[in-house]
Amino acid sequence: MASNFANNGLNLGIDTADFLTRYWQKRPKLMRQALRNFASPMNANDLAGLACVEGSLARIVQGTGKRFTVASGPFSHASFASLGATNWTLLVQEVDQWDQRVRELLKHFDFLPRWRIEDVMVSYAVRGGSVGAHVDQYDVFLLQGRGQRRWQIDDRLLAKTAARQRFLPKATLKLLADFAPNRDWVLSPGDMLYLPPGVPHHGVALDDDCMTFSIGLRAPSATELIENFARTQAQLLSENLRYSDPMLKSHQTHSVKLDHESVARVRSTLETAFQLSDAQLGAWFANFMSAYRAPALATTDKSVNKHPAIGSLGSSELRTRAKLNDRLVAGARLTLAPGMRVIEWQGALNIGGQKFSCEARMRGLLGAFTVNIDAEIWHRSDASEQALILKLKRAGALIFERRAAFHL
Repeated sequence: MASNFANNGLNLGIDTADFLTRYWQKRPKLMRQALRNFASPMNANDLAGLACVEGSLARIVQGTGKRFTVASGPFSHASFASLGATNWTLLVQEVDQWDQRVRELLKHFDFLPRWRIEDVMVSYAVRGGSVGAHVDQYDVFLLQGRGQRRWQIDDRLLAKTAARQRFLPKATLKLLADFAPNRDWVLSPGDMLYLPPGVPHHGVALDDDCMTFSIGLRAPSATELIENFARTQAQLLSENLRYSDPMLKSHQTHSVKLDHESVARVRSTLETAFQLSDAQLGAWFANFMSAYRAPALATTDKSVNKHPAIGSLGSSELRTRAKLNDRLVAGARLTLAPGMRVIEWQGALNIGGQKFSCEARMRGLLGAFTVNIDAEIWHRSDASEQALILKLKRAGALIFERRAAFHL
């Protein structure tokens, strides 16, 4: 019999294959003690401290029912002192990009493609804290970290219709005008709720130390895909590919009329321009997704994809390599920079929107769910692999691991 536990100890209640077949993007699933004896990697003061840091994406939501106010960070310490005793929530997005402890949670979701995971958003709420009844257009795993939260959802087919997903006019949050839940659960630390896209839901904190970790999936819209694809493809098309009409018929009696034949020729021109093999389409999509909502990868020179042998590096590169070696020997480790995406396609890695050719061992190392390069790995790497590691370090794709500490 298949185990209910993934290799990383995550308890889905069923094995991962069954979960993906029966629930993924189909219906919600409640998982009691998905992570047994779970200890939250951060507390309220940690999250509040991060919300005060310049560059963090933080919001404070206050209110109940259908009346809420929203303030955006970064905040000052005084911002929290002025909040009431009930009915407010602090939300911070992309916490995994700031705190290694939170980033470690992503290892539990290695049954999903790493490039599909967007971020870990963390919310802290006092009693009654909520963001109202709403709907998300992406998959999300709601892991309870501290305290208890009551979740109500409506997973009936009718709930996904346009008639049932009307939003309140002129509201500061995109809240549902009508919400009629048919399921109701209270989650405690270690419990987790999976919601596929389009399921109306509403969460309310039941105590004064309620913290939820939301692992959200990346779902680019058709608009984003088309815009990037067209812009990328346009740079590759020949100027010779143009609208043409060699079989044009006389328009003497209707010179301003657009006929169906002309429309068909437009379609033919566009279809020719967009004809791509699976290899070409995959190459574009891997590049797009590696850069989608990810930090820009700096280029250190015009040949970022070329990794010279160590012996051919200039004096400044050799000094940088020596410093890197010393840091690793001293116990430091390199890890993937926060928000950096790695996607393998046909023997190459796409990192931050750039393509890197490398051998299978390095693809496995850099494409792992958790990247950790220590002195042992560095010294076992050959000259070409070390040159690639050095290149990625200089470009900002790899950074020295740090355990961020934020405290109010």
